[in-house]
Amino acid sequence: MNKKKYITTENFVLLLVFLFPVAGTFIRHWISDILGLLFMVSIYYYFKGSRTALFPEEKKWLWGFVLYFSIFILTAVVNGWTEEQTSWLGLEIRFLLIIPIYLMLREIKNVELAFFYGLVTGLIAVSVWGAYEIYILKLERTWGTYSSLFIGPVTLLMVTLVVAKVIYYYKWDKKSDIKQIILVTIPIVTALWVVALSGTRSAYLGFIAIAWLYFFYYIHNRKVVVAFSLLIFGFVIAVLNIEMVQNRISSATQQTLSYIQSEDSRLSEEVSDSSAGIRLEMWRASGYLIKESPIFGVGRGNYNKAMQEYIDAGLVNPGVNNHSHPHNAFVETLVSRGIVGLIVMLFILYYPFYLFFRTRKSSPVTSLMGMSHIILITIFSITEAATFIKGNFVAINLIFLSLLFAMHLRKVKSWS
Repeated sequence: MNKKKYITTENFVLLLVFLFPVAGTFIRHWISDILGLLFMVSIYYYFKGSRTALFPEEKKWLWGFVLYFSIFILTAVVNGWTEEQTSWLGLEIRFLLIIPIYLMLREIKNVELAFFYGLVTGLIAVSVWGAYEIYILKLERTWGTYSSLFIGPVTLLMVTLVVAKVIYYYKWDKKSDIKQIILVTIPIVTALWVVALSGTRSAYLGFIAIAWLYFFYYIHNRKVVVAFSLLIFGFVIAVLNIEMVQNRISSATQQTLSYIQSEDSRLSEEVSDSSAGIRLEMWRASGYLIKESPIFGVGRGNYNKAMQEYIDAGLVNPGVNNHSHPHNAFVETLVSRGIVGLIVMLFILYYPFYLFFRTRKSSPVTSLMGMSHIILITIFSITEAATFIKGNFVAINLIFLSLLFAMHLRKVKSWS
């Protein structure tokens, strides 16, 4: 057997795609290192590999990334380029790196299978890590290598994509497939346990949204509806019986109501110390910056500097400047890049959603996976800006979306 034929660029890419979702939640630099390798291979592949013509939909979407990065440069120049903007270049450049990576991924055969096996392996790995943190380290919450705000949402994202694949491809009336479903269900359930113990409230909201999406998507398949209903019921009961989770939900509700009902307390220290209250105050305060620079924003990294004026004037809670961004990806983009930047961001995120939905009958599984990814990213983006400004979350968001977009268009076009 000739071993050289197995050592190919395509096989190396498949290995990287498989490894990408495996350990990023609990091994530092795992995601960024694989992203870097994918980029380097994509440059080699661009000059050495065979390429097929891009579909019009792909050209439009990829131009969105060029515009998004260009707006970062423009707003930085308009507002005065400083060392702060230079420090953000490493992150912003990822919106350009995804272009050659996408051009490579769309050409690789079996990338869908490598991605799926990577997701399943990732669920097993994160479940083991969660058990280690809870039972060996005796932590109250699962944290991973970065924070609970990363491990919870990313794990839920992986669970969702695996469930979409399992529901569609396995035959629920064949004994052999039912055994495989049970085997795959085990890491799904244990990974959901990790999500529950992360205490991440946006992940809880994401689970509810996806549960409704899947329920109505498969409303005519009684076995799927029953199985999924049991999974939802079990998750909700388990979550509500964890004291830490109860406290997290209760505190968020109380803090939100307190902030809404009492305008006089918005500048108080109590609001500064509450995670929900200070988020609401940051979103309200961001209105001043948006009104000040609506078209191109105040520039990436200038949030604290621009906000200080309103804090000194007694219009904004001082606790707002304990954070470098308003903890909402949409508000953050509007503040830093202005209306122009927000429009491009929405195009990058929702143009694929439009295509997934419009062509869902041509490829139901990739359509469901793609829509699920975007719905979850949207929900995570409401309470966190990490999906578009934190390196690892940006990489997860863009690589997952690129794979799903390429996989879906390949199936839709071949079906047509």
